[in-house]
This record gives sequence, C-alpha cells and structure tokens, in this order.
Amino acid sequence: MSTCSRCQKFFECGMVEATENPCWCAALPPLPADALDDADDTVCLCPECLKERIAQLAASPG
Repeated sequence: MSTCSRCQKFFECGMVEATENPCWCAALPPLPADALDDADDTVCLCPECLKERIAQLAASPG
C-alpha cells in the first residue's frame, strides 16, 4: 500500500505494487512535471487528491 503525501490516506498504487495491470492513474490526464508541490513529487497521490489537483490545474488561467 502507498500513502498519499497530501491526505495520508492509504491506497493501491500499481507502480509500487508492480501489478501486471496499469495503475489507475494511467487513465487520468498526465500532470506537467512542475504541477506537484515539492512534498508530492517523489510519491503518489491518492485518487481523490490527484483528481482534485487535475481539476485545480484545469480551472486555473493560463
């Protein structure tokens, strides 16, 4: 299990668990490399936090 760097929730990360199936995050739009805070850039976000971050970026101007 992985721990979300934002909310500390436990979740399954396909990359960490090395499953044969792609991780759930592969179905979501990719984030730009600089889209995560420094605390988030070396670990995964849970589905809820990643979807929230994608929505924030989509809503921001520019």
